[in-house]
Amino acid sequence: GVALPSSLKVTVFTFIVLLRVLVGFQPHSGQDNHHGKENAYGGDYEAQRHWMELTLHLPLGDWYWYDLEYWGLDYPPLTAYISYICGVVSHYLVGPHTVALLDSRGIEDPIHKAYMRGTVLILDIVVYCSAVWYITKQIMNDDNKASPHNGKSLWFVMVALSQPALLLMDHGHFQYNS
Repeated sequence: GVALPSSLKVTVFTFIVLLRVLVGFQPHSGQDNHHGKENAYGGDYEAQRHWMELTLHLPLGDWYWYDLEYWGLDYPPLTAYISYICGVVSHYLVGPHTVALLDSRGIEDPIHKAYMRGTVLILDIVVYCSAVWYITKQIMNDDNKASPHNGKSLWFVMVALSQPALLLMDHGHFQYNS
């Protein structure tokens, strides 16, 4: 196959990143939703933020048992460790008020939201995009008809990385699924 110009690959990657960023500009699930109560707040942004604060402040043994009525941690341990790392970085980069246990419930800090959108984007690129690229190269190398640098492989990468369900869940709804 004929190798594609690097500029086309950069353009496709830029499109993929821009698509994720644009989805992130939309309101997230539960935004500004206090369910009519001062201490209740709905949505995945708050769940993810709350998991950062509880993994940061509580001993590991309490992570899955703490305050289950208010966004109890229900993701697998690897995701909990990612919440912990993001919580540590948030504490120092954005401020301790964003992950203060109990005191930060329902926080609507735009800087913290931008930070969390950024963590979703970075993790998505590092984990999911890298995996798609690697798998594409493996599939295309096994297929003697295609080179990992041709249009067929680039199309495969673009379709996989533009998958609407993951885009909306991770970048719109505010989760770390990919």
